Amino acid sequence: MKILSFNQDTISGGDVIFGLKRELGLAEAIAIGVGSAVGTGVVKLHGAVGSLMGPFGVLAWILAGAIVALVYLCFAELGSGRPESGSLYYFVKDSLGEVAGFTISWSYWLAQSLALGALSLASAESILLAFSIPEDKVKLLVLALIVLFCIMVVNIIGVRVAGKVQDVLTILKIGLLLFFVVSVLASTFKLENFAPGKYFTTFNASSTSELLSSALKNIGLASLIVIWAYIGIEEVVIPGEEIKDPERNIPRAIVLSLILVISLYVIVAITTIGALGSDIAKYGTKCVEIAVRRALGTLAGSFFSLFLVFSFIAVMNSSTLINSRIIYGYAKDGVFPRIFANIHPKFRTPYIAIICQTLIGALALIIIGSFIDITIICNLLMLIPYLSIGPTLLANRMKCSSDVKGIRIKGGEVIALLAFILSAYLIGQARVSLLLYSIIVIFAGLPIYYIMKRETD
Repeated sequence: MKILSFNQDTISGGDVIFGLKRELGLAEAIAIGVGSAVGTGVVKLHGAVGSLMGPFGVLAWILAGAIVALVYLCFAELGSGRPESGSLYYFVKDSLGEVAGFTISWSYWLAQSLALGALSLASAESILLAFSIPEDKVKLLVLALIVLFCIMVVNIIGVRVAGKVQDVLTILKIGLLLFFVVSVLASTFKLENFAPGKYFTTFNASSTSELLSSALKNIGLASLIVIWAYIGIEEVVIPGEEIKDPERNIPRAIVLSLILVISLYVIVAITTIGALGSDIAKYGTKCVEIAVRRALGTLAGSFFSLFLVFSFIAVMNSSTLINSRIIYGYAKDGVFPRIFANIHPKFRTPYIAIICQTLIGALALIIIGSFIDITIICNLLMLIPYLSIGPTLLANRMKCSSDVKGIRIKGGEVIALLAFILSAYLIGQARVSLLLYSIIVIFAGLPIYYIMKRETD
């Protein structure tokens, strides 16, 4: 799979004439969507969701999937009409103005860069578990940084190398999750683990209705946590200039990726609850790995944890590939300093952009250091762009039909309104302190915008 290709004649004397080849078909676009989404969330969040909702945790996965489906349908329409690299910036800018376009895209890119820290931390945790090495903060930090910078090097060396790695790892991680489902269903899965009575003590409930009421009160917070698992499908629109027949293939890739990912997540959630029952809250981020160890033994569990590392690396690889192109798009439009569009003279990759987002991920590791804390901040930063997508689509539709390209989703106005309301609902589930922190981080990028704007004017 070729993620990004620069023509040899577009680079001369260190200057870049921006030109990208259309080399991605529908299958490659789906691989980007699925490969970018399926990763740590599907195996690391069940403990947190289980502690909030018990046997009803599957509802949070379904609700979060429904919300992102509405948002991504808006992405599908907008992306089909404006298939440039870094499309998020372009179609928000066209509909809501340059400042909104920059702010939303900065938030999105920052969330994805910070996410590299969480992904590398999850990889380090699974490596230590695979080899039965006791955890401590220093080991986790050092190992996570090693993983993070290895991914950076792979992406700088070349997209063909990175693209081949992505193909293999995407197939591997889907197969790995299916293996988990089959092995658990064949051995330790028990329907009685869904019985509400098993959770009364854990949730201090005395009846099924009381337990369900408690779960439904927490469904918003649980869904906010679960959003992390769905982040990435929208990345299909980012390399739009490289997708063949984008008006047709971008929407199809998003819808098919959604169907695959939501189905997979619900199946894994059901399997995990069926295997662990009320113990699901006790094992935190290790639920799926513990379930495998119960089903197949310690040795098989260690191999499973090791294979999970490759799954997480696949997401890191895809995220590094795609999101470095966001800055490429900004630099191309004169919003970010042109240095971010610099192409490595030997490897023909946007190495400055790759290094920059890697350093942000490293800072998240060093300063925050907690997988859950990083994911919550990333979710809030992602929900700000999600919040804008509905109004962007509505503004786009208000234009004359002759000015609007691409497909039109049936019931688009209703979908856009629901996407806005439900995204706002999820944002409202966060602690005020985390929300304020996210807003501060978002607006910290505005000085860059105004400096670049003054220079271009």
